[in-house]
Amino acid sequence: MFDLIQHLQLPNLRHIAVVHETGVDAAFVLPTFVHAAAHTLQQPLIVISTHQLFIHYAHIFRKLGGPLHLAHLPNDRFLFIDALSPQVRQAGPSLILLDDLMPFVFSEAVASNDIVLFVRRILVLAEETNSTLVSTVQNNIGDSDGDMLACVLPSLADTVLVIKALQSGYSRDVDGQLLVVRGKRAIARNPTTLPEPVHLQFKVGDKGISYFGHGLAAALV
Repeated sequence: MFDLIQHLQLPNLRHIAVVHETGVDAAFVLPTFVHAAAHTLQQPLIVISTHQLFIHYAHIFRKLGGPLHLAHLPNDRFLFIDALSPQVRQAGPSLILLDDLMPFVFSEAVASNDIVLFVRRILVLAEETNSTLVSTVQNNIGDSDGDMLACVLPSLADTVLVIKALQSGYSRDVDGQLLVVRGKRAIARNPTTLPEPVHLQFKVGDKGISYFGHGLAAALV
């Protein structure tokens, strides 16, 4: 079984950008990181939500087999920020999830440059606290600001997860494609030691995600 979290080696990364196209449901990505932080990595988790309520992540966490309800995690292990309420907490190594930048894109009160500045400031915080930031944006939405952000975000990332629909259309056995590539930050630091991109297909099940070799709907990798 391919382990996405283990492959990414989260503690060694500062920014993971998730870029998903229209026509594919990428809702499984952030709950996968939530589960990993709270269950596998034993790492403090900070969720900055602009899109989903707390109950959404709590439900998915239980669905993926989390040992505790998120609300029962101690205060030093979990912090949920609804992006509207001020929060003050002593900083430390954490997994910071920024669940969706698209509400900012569609807001007339927020300029595209302000969104980039917002991500940069959180990234600085991640660097100062030895944390990992995971941010998400949608591509191919027909909006110039959104498409610009989908191009800029990978330039600020160590690793980029590109989630696409199947080129052949609907499949009962496969929900979409996942491409794991190094971002421009990693390329700038180590241009000669970059691993080959990983190209997978995935299927969302009742209790987790199955990853398949590209073009192999039956053989798990």
